Amino acid sequence: MGRRGKKVIRQAVDLCVAAAAFVLAGMMLWHYVLSAPCRVETDCRGQGVEAEMLQQWQQRETGEALGITGMAGWRTQEWQTVTSVSTGRQQRTELIGVYGDMELVMPSKILDGRYGLNADIDYCVLSQGLAGHLFGSPEVTGECVKVGKERYIVAGVVENQEDIMMIPVKDGQVERIALSFDSRMGAEEKMRQVMEELGIR
Repeated sequence: MGRRGKKVIRQAVDLCVAAAAFVLAGMMLWHYVLSAPCRVETDCRGQGVEAEMLQQWQQRETGEALGITGMAGWRTQEWQTVTSVSTGRQQRTELIGVYGDMELVMPSKILDGRYGLNADIDYCVLSQGLAGHLFGSPEVTGECVKVGKERYIVAGVVENQEDIMMIPVKDGQVERIALSFDSRMGAEEKMRQVMEELGIR
C-alpha cells in the first residue's frame, strides 16, 4: 500500500473516532439533561387547594414513587408593614405564606442563614432588599421582626432586591404549587398526575 493509501486510511480512522466522540458526547449531554433535577410550578388559584390537602398527599407514598424530592404551596397575602425589633425601621413588604419547602418558592442564592425548616413556625426568610431597608445589611440571621403583633426570627436572607418576606403556614388556601423532581424525564406529566390527584383541573 502506498503512502497515499495509508494517508486515506488514517484520515478515515480519525473521522470515525471524531464521529464516535461526538455521538458519545451527545448521548452524555442528553442523559445529563434528562437526569438532572428540576422544578415544576403551576397556578392553582380558584381551585380551592388547601395546605392540609398538600400535607395529606405528602404523607402517601406516591410522591417517592414519582421521584418527587420536595413540595411547596404558597399564597401572596396583603402587603404588610414589617418592623425590625432592633433598629425600629419599618417597611411595607409583600408577605408570602408558604407551606412546605421555601426554596421552591424563591429558588435564589442564600446570602445569609438558611431557608428554614418545616418544623419551625416562628421564623421568616427575607429578601436582600427588605433586609437592607430594615437592617442595612443582609447579614441578619437571628434578628427579630414584627408583623402586627406576630414576631418572627430571621432564618435567612435570599438574593432578591424586591421587598419580600416569606413565613411558614400550616393551613389555608394556596395559589401556586411547585414540585421538585429528581429527574427532568417525564416531570411535566408527573406534575399533571399530582394535580389530578389533588383535584386541580
